[in-house]
Amino acid sequence: MCDHDGGHSVNINVDAIKRDFVFVGGQVLRSSTYVFVAHHGPSLDEDTYRAHVLRWEAGAWQDSAEFNWQAVGLTISQEEPLRVFVLGRDGQVGILEGKTRREQHIDPKRPLGPMRGIDRIDSVVYAYGMKREVYRLRNAGNWERYSEGMQLALPPGKVDVSALIKKGIKEMGGINSIAATPDHVLFAFGMRGEIWWLDKDVWRKMDSPTNLMLTDSVAGEDGEITVCGQSGVILQGHGDAWQTIQYTGPEDLDFCAISILNGQIYLADGHSLRTLHANLLQVVDFGVGSIVPSSSLHSLHGFLLSVAGKEVFVTENGERWTSLLQ
Repeated sequence: MCDHDGGHSVNINVDAIKRDFVFVGGQVLRSSTYVFVAHHGPSLDEDTYRAHVLRWEAGAWQDSAEFNWQAVGLTISQEEPLRVFVLGRDGQVGILEGKTRREQHIDPKRPLGPMRGIDRIDSVVYAYGMKREVYRLRNAGNWERYSEGMQLALPPGKVDVSALIKKGIKEMGGINSIAATPDHVLFAFGMRGEIWWLDKDVWRKMDSPTNLMLTDSVAGEDGEITVCGQSGVILQGHGDAWQTIQYTGPEDLDFCAISILNGQIYLADGHSLRTLHANLLQVVDFGVGSIVPSSSLHSLHGFLLSVAGKEVFVTENGERWTSLLQ
C-alpha cells in the first residue's frame, strides 16, 4: 500500500469541470454535498487514464484526488472517518480519507478484472467483477476473497484438461451488481442472467428466468429486489423466486443502472432516464427541453443523482431536477 499526504482539495470552476472531465459515477454524501469520480478528458484523447475524485458542495466544485488508472466506480463510508473508495478496472483501489490519499491493490498476487463495481452494504465494502471475483474489505484494511461457491471446482481424480476448459467456457460468468434485502440477505447478479444468494459465506446459484446480462440491482423497503439488464430485461424477486417484469414501453433498451426514490423505480440506459410505474416505462422530463443521457444512479437521504459522461442532475421529488453543471 502507498500512502500520500497530498490529498489536494483544489477549487475548480464549473466551466473547467464541463470542459475537462468525463463522469463515471457519483454518490450522495448528504444534502447539498455529492462526490464523483471522473476521468480527465484530454488524457482520454491520448489513451491515458487519470481518474479524479470531484466534490460538489453548496454550489462549489473541488478536485480532491487523482489516480493514474481507469476507474469503474466509487463508494463512500458514511460514518466517521469519512472515506471515499475508488475502484480501478484492474483491481486498484484509491482511498481518500480527509487530506490523506492512498492506493492499494485488492489482490496483488493475481491478475484481476475487469472489475465492475464497488459498493458499501451494511457497513461492509465489496468489490466485484468478471470471473465472479468478489472481495470484501476487512476491518484491518485488507481485502478478503469472498467468492466461495462461485468458482469452478476441480473434479476429483485425474483431470481432463480439455473437458475442464470447455466446461469453464460454458460456465464463464461475472458479477455486475450486489444488493442486500432489508433483513441483510445478500444477492449478486451478472452475466448470462446469473443470480447468486449468499448462504453462510457460501454463494448458491439461483434459477434465473433470463440468460441476458444483468447489470444493476436495487432493494426496496418491502424486501423485493429489482434487477435490470440488457435488451430491456427487468427482474423482480427475493430468495429463490424471481420473475420477469412485463411492461409497456421500449423493449430493446440496454439498462445499465437502477435506483429508487420515494418508492419510484428509475432506470438508466446510457441515453436516457426512465421511470417504471404501474408497468409503464416513461422518459423522465428534466425540464431542459430534450432527453438527457443517464448511465449511473445513486439515491440516499431523499436525493437521487443521475450521472452520465457530461451530465450531472439531482432531484428530491422526481419532478424538479437541478443540473450541477450550470
